[in-house]
Amino acid sequence: TSLKFSKDGEYLYVGTSNGNVWRVDGLGNAYSTEVADGVQLPSQIKDISNNVYSQPFNLDFINNTYFRNDDNSLIRFKLNKTLIRSGSGTVTDIAVDPNDPERVVITLGGFGLASNILRSESAASTSLSNTFNSINGSGGAALPLMPAYAAVIDKDNSNKIYVGTVFGLFYTLNGGTTWVENNEQFGRVPVFAIRQDVNDYNVGTAFEGAMYVATHGRGMWSTNKFLSTQEITPAADQKLKSGLSLYPNPSSDIINLTYELMNSSQVVVNIVTIEGKVAKQINIGNQALGKHRSNINVQDLPKGLYIVQVKTATDSKVAKFIKN
Repeated sequence: TSLKFSKDGEYLYVGTSNGNVWRVDGLGNAYSTEVADGVQLPSQIKDISNNVYSQPFNLDFINNTYFRNDDNSLIRFKLNKTLIRSGSGTVTDIAVDPNDPERVVITLGGFGLASNILRSESAASTSLSNTFNSINGSGGAALPLMPAYAAVIDKDNSNKIYVGTVFGLFYTLNGGTTWVENNEQFGRVPVFAIRQDVNDYNVGTAFEGAMYVATHGRGMWSTNKFLSTQEITPAADQKLKSGLSLYPNPSSDIINLTYELMNSSQVVVNIVTIEGKVAKQINIGNQALGKHRSNINVQDLPKGLYIVQVKTATDSKVAKFIKN
């Protein structure tokens, strides 16, 4: 069984070993059994087919949770279950778009299937059981037909999908039209789990969007190949009062950093590659309370994406820039 919640906690998607996918909704307000099951239930209830149930009730997914009182008025429970896929294969993983619970990707194990990765664009609202379609692609750039075990929809771009298979990690940048193999480091070994760092740079992570991969036989791996390029929103902290601003971006020679200190402090600027290596370090020295601008020469850096970190004695801010 595979389980995956939507980001807002309203929906739970459940995949089974016989290829079915169920949606449970109403979880956002279900803070107790009483709230989830309903209120003031009578001693007997009957479902929409007039089957009678007596207390204690087993309310787990009985006829889609529609029941009637003795006077035939409907009881609508707050948790509802809907079959949104009926098919073959074993559902090995479920990925929910963090920005849209309607968009759900599932992976299927086993050989001999017509597709091992499928997507629905209406998973949160559909009442049908056939909304999942293949995104294996076609032609020479298709994802090979083979067991798939894990999937992630990118936090910033729903057309970026990463899938772990019996022969390693693959990804698509266009929603499944074409796929690219990404096994240069650990080889074609089974990938059973994939996770993405969904925290953003404002909460302190230096590698927003980094991918973490669990293999069979080759251990755990991480890659910064897919780091987020979303803009950073300034946030206040104890030493750096305002967020770090950087311009021009992209730049081929000089970048200008602006920031504000709440107290005097030693300031160091690190320029870090997406692999996590410090490519350049500049010791600005002690700076007084207030706003500052530092000009950093990046002419000697190779072209690519970098993370700039401004550090004080106790705090830091980061921003991204592209060297062209």
